[in-house]
Amino acid sequence: MLNRKSLINEKPALPKDPKEIRNLAVRVTSGTTGMPLVRIRSTVSNAGDSVLPGRVLLSFLSADMQLGTLTKILYTSEPLTELFVSINPLDMDEKLVQTLADLHPDSVSSVAVAHLCEGFRDTELAKEILKITFGGELLTAEQELMFKNTFPNARILIFYRAREIGLLGTAECLHLKRNQFHAAPGVTLEIVDPDKKGIGCIVVSKKLPHGSLSQYEVGDRGKVIGTCLCGAETLEVLGRKNYVKIVGTLLLQEELYRVASDLSVYIEDYRTTAKEERVGGKTYGKIEMGIIPTALLKGRKNPEAFIANEITRRLFLTPSRTLAHLVAAGVFLPLQVYFTDVFEEKDGDVRLHRQ
Repeated sequence: MLNRKSLINEKPALPKDPKEIRNLAVRVTSGTTGMPLVRIRSTVSNAGDSVLPGRVLLSFLSADMQLGTLTKILYTSEPLTELFVSINPLDMDEKLVQTLADLHPDSVSSVAVAHLCEGFRDTELAKEILKITFGGELLTAEQELMFKNTFPNARILIFYRAREIGLLGTAECLHLKRNQFHAAPGVTLEIVDPDKKGIGCIVVSKKLPHGSLSQYEVGDRGKVIGTCLCGAETLEVLGRKNYVKIVGTLLLQEELYRVASDLSVYIEDYRTTAKEERVGGKTYGKIEMGIIPTALLKGRKNPEAFIANEITRRLFLTPSRTLAHLVAAGVFLPLQVYFTDVFEEKDGDVRLHRQ
């Protein structure tokens, strides 16, 4: 079995002038696996005519194998157009980057967004990236800024997708802002049960290979912005309806409701905002709660600190770890709590938002 040392010492017969890597495709996920996945598509093959268009090889490799096996596969006569390999971006030293470049990829994709930026040490190569394509979870403002700083010449594109039914919306139009989309061909995107601000549940109607889907609820919230300058209708996606993915954990609406119910003698109503925040080069989870306090809570000494502590030690973000555990582990920042007498009407009964 090849290990990292054998990879670095190996000198395969690589091309003299490797094709530049100019596109990154990133699938944004919660990062719960802890194992970034890099997908390499190659339309240029050193195996010549033996490559059959459309033939796909999926290779899920352990981290210690890195690109060694991948390199050997590409330089054999086996038909190959596409493969997957596990790579830790933090291990992307100069030699590994060169090995990757020598594979002639058309695109490279990684699961963990923050890890990719933190591990991309080749600044000259980063400047060569012209386009970054996102699919999966929505891109936050902090993530967008992080990628723009790391890849200054890249245009960022986001595709709105659902795993079970595929592509729903595209963002290739230059008039669209972050997390705004036009419906993909053959797709109708609608809002049902909108509030006074037009925010409601997104439902999808789509033609499928063996039939069609009508008003399928994908679990996201959004609103129709109106007609774009290009003439197409624009939908803004605001996030999941019942949960937020944040630094590899899940903040569930029902879990917030459980905690608030347990503390109902102190909490009359609440609103929660979750986000990821960069501090000192590291990404942390951050939760902020607005609370309408009861008279009993107002009467306590240091009421904000008291209720923040009670929530922190009760709120589970994984099956076994509370917010208190994750703050102590340096994964989350301390919970921020503020009191208010009333919430804005636009919030309605939606008590969880991702910023």
